[in-house]
Amino acid sequence: SEQWIKILLKEPEQIEELWLKINISPNCTVNYNLEVELRDKSIKKIERSEFHESGEIITIPINSEIRSVKITTTKSESWVAWSRILLVK
Repeated sequence: SEQWIKILLKEPEQIEELWLKINISPNCTVNYNLEVELRDKSIKKIERSEFHESGEIITIPINSEIRSVKITTTKSESWVAWSRILLVK
């Protein structure tokens, strides 16, 4: 089943990148989606399917003024933990 986490900002902020630290065992391909809610309340969707190693930091360009970001793990051969999530201004 899908697992997700959502980060809500108090007010819209300009975010340049999203950094995700992933912990998985064993290392494998992970399918995940990002739903970024923009200032105007529209949704920017980003879909990814990539092989990752535990402890890896994934950098995703955002370059938008956002209200929230939701990360949904849609498929993985192992349990996925997003152990750190950083919104970079």
